[in-house]
Amino acid sequence: MSAIRHASSGGGRAAASRTRAAARVRRVFARVRRAPARFRGAQDGLAAVEFAMVLPLLLLLYLGTTDLAGYVSNFRKVTLAARTVADLVAREDGTVSASEFSTIAKAGRAVLAPYDTSTARIVAKAIGVYDANGTARVCSYAQDAGAGAAAAPSGLTAVPTVPDAFKTAGIRYVVVELTMTYKPLFGTMLATKFNLSTLTETVVWPVRNGKVYNVAVTSAPEVVLPTVATASLTGACPSN
Repeated sequence: MSAIRHASSGGGRAAASRTRAAARVRRVFARVRRAPARFRGAQDGLAAVEFAMVLPLLLLLYLGTTDLAGYVSNFRKVTLAARTVADLVAREDGTVSASEFSTIAKAGRAVLAPYDTSTARIVAKAIGVYDANGTARVCSYAQDAGAGAAAAPSGLTAVPTVPDAFKTAGIRYVVVELTMTYKPLFGTMLATKFNLSTLTETVVWPVRNGKVYNVAVTSAPEVVLPTVATASLTGACPSN
């Protein structure tokens, strides 16, 4: 009887051991089956973290690209408007009245559309050159600007750098300086920090028509703008 009990007890332990082993195998296979799902979940979580880290940079690039495109477009308009004003002034027959210059400035502002022209400042200067070194002076000038206009890049009687092609005694030409405020859609602080908040274009233009005022000094025609810098020869450039 004792032997039978021992045999029965040994068989029970073996069966229990097999049952536990089978359970462990099932658990292992269950974990193996769940592994792809856990891996996919881990991948999704990693992707979400990566996206959250990259999103600010993507937004910054998008906003920066948008403002850069706007800046380039606005600056192109400023250049075209300055050229338009310079060409129209240079085509005048001698004296340009205040009303005539106002009409010319309106044409320039029309070119700036659709941008806000309330900050635009248009300055035209009639310049005479007196020697081969580029010694020059502003003989007359005109300005069109509202109360909120951007500051001019130079004084009304200041002569911008004379191009080499104009460094000849007796040469007369026109300079137009157009300045306006750039208003970015998003990066106002960045535009201010990097000095991009003001757009300025300076255009040098030869006189197309004009009138010869001082035959003894030059045969070059010139234009006389509304505000005379030197009260001689009805506003034309003096002899020296």
